[in-house]
Amino acid sequence: MNLLLMIVPLAVLSFFFYVRFLDTMKDNMIESLDALTTEMTGSVDLTMGRVNETLTVVVNHPMLYILDEVDEQMLTENPELLEDAIGFLGLVELQSNTELISDIKIYTEKSMLFNQYDAIRESDVIEPVSKIKRSYWYGIFQTIDEDFLSVPSFYMNQYELENNGRLSMVKRIQTSKGDEIYVVVYFSNVYIEAILNQYATFENSTYYILNERDTAISINSKKSLGEYLVTYKSILENDVSSNGFDRVIIDDQILYVTYREINLTDWQLICYIPENQIILGNKILAIQFILLYMAISGIVLLLTTRLGKSIVQRIGVLNQVMKSVKEEEPQMIDHSDQRDEIGELIDSYNYMVQRLERITAEKVNAVTRLNQVELNVLQEQINPHFLYNTLDMINWYASNDQTEEIREVIYSLSKFYRLSFLLRRKWHLRAGICMSV
Repeated sequence: MNLLLMIVPLAVLSFFFYVRFLDTMKDNMIESLDALTTEMTGSVDLTMGRVNETLTVVVNHPMLYILDEVDEQMLTENPELLEDAIGFLGLVELQSNTELISDIKIYTEKSMLFNQYDAIRESDVIEPVSKIKRSYWYGIFQTIDEDFLSVPSFYMNQYELENNGRLSMVKRIQTSKGDEIYVVVYFSNVYIEAILNQYATFENSTYYILNERDTAISINSKKSLGEYLVTYKSILENDVSSNGFDRVIIDDQILYVTYREINLTDWQLICYIPENQIILGNKILAIQFILLYMAISGIVLLLTTRLGKSIVQRIGVLNQVMKSVKEEEPQMIDHSDQRDEIGELIDSYNYMVQRLERITAEKVNAVTRLNQVELNVLQEQINPHFLYNTLDMINWYASNDQTEEIREVIYSLSKFYRLSFLLRRKWHLRAGICMSV
C-alpha cells in the first residue's frame, strides 16, 4: 500500500513533466530555427550585396555611357578612346574573376561596332541584345517600368544557362538615343544552396528562396518542396510574420512557417517545418528523459525506503530500552558506527548510562569507606581496655556493697552495647541501599 502511494504521485509527476518537456522542447526548437533563419538571411543578404556591388561598379563607370555615344568614326579618329574602352572591359573581366561571380555581360545593339576590334572581341564582354531576347527576364523588362531585376534560372534562356550562370542581377540603362543597354552580372546558384545547406541543421526543416512570382530560386531539399510548397501567396493569405514562426495550416498540413525579405531583390527566404515532425522528434527525446527520470526516482525511492526502515528500527530499540528504565537498571545499546542523528542519540544515551554507573560506584565506595571508619571508631571505643576498666569498676562497687552503683554501671554498659549494635545494623542497611542504587 505504501509503495502504491509512492508510485502514483511519481507517475502523475512524470506525466506532467512529459507534457511540459514537450512544450519546452518545441519552443526551444522554434526559437533555434528562427535564429538560424535570421543568420541565414544575413549570409544571403551579404552575398547579394557583393553581387550588387559588382553590378554597381560596372553601371557607374563613365566609360559605359561614353561607349553608347561613340561611332566608328570616333573610334578611328581617337585611338585613346579605344584604349580606354579596352581598359574598361579589362576591369569588367577582373570583376568576374571571383568564386561567386561567374560572368558579366553588356548587351547592346552596338556590339558589332565594338567586336570588330580584336581586343574588344576577345574580352567577350559585349554581346548583342539578340542573345537575350528569348529569355523570360527580357520579356518582363518589356512590360515593367523598373530598371532592375533579380533573375532566377527559370527566367534565363538555354544559352545563358550553358555559358554564363544560373542566377543574375540585371540593370537596364536607357540611352540618350532611345536604345537599351543591359548590364548583367551572373553568379552561381551553388553558392546560395551552400548557404541554405550550411544552416539547415534541423532534420525535416525546409529552407528555400522564392520571388514574388513564386518562382523557386534555391532550395535545400527538393523532396520537401514538392511535398509542402509554401508559396509567397500563401504567406500573404495566412499573414505569416517575418519576425518569428507562425503556426499555419496549408493543404491540411500543420506547419510552423516564417520568412525573411532578401535585400536588393524581390526574393523571400522561407523556412518551415511540419508540426508532426517537431512532436515526433521531441517525443523520442522526452520519453528517454522520462525513463531516465523514473529510473533515478526509483533508485532514490528504494534507498529512501531502506534508510527509513533503518531509522525506524533504531528509534524503536532506543524507545524500548528507555521504557525499561522504569522497571530495571538501564542497559547500554549495541549499535554500529553510523554517524547520523540516531547514532548520535544512541551514543548520548550510552554515555548517560556509563555516567550513572560510574556515579553509583563512586557513591557506594564512599559509603563503604564511611561505614568502615565509623566501625573502626566504635571498635576503638569497645576495645578490651574499656571493658576491663568497666568490670574492674563493678568489682570495686561490689566489694563495698554499693549495689545501686553496680546496677547503674551494668545498665549503662548494656545500653551502650545495644546502641552500638543498632548503629552497626543501620550502617549495613544504608550500604545495601547505596549498592542497590
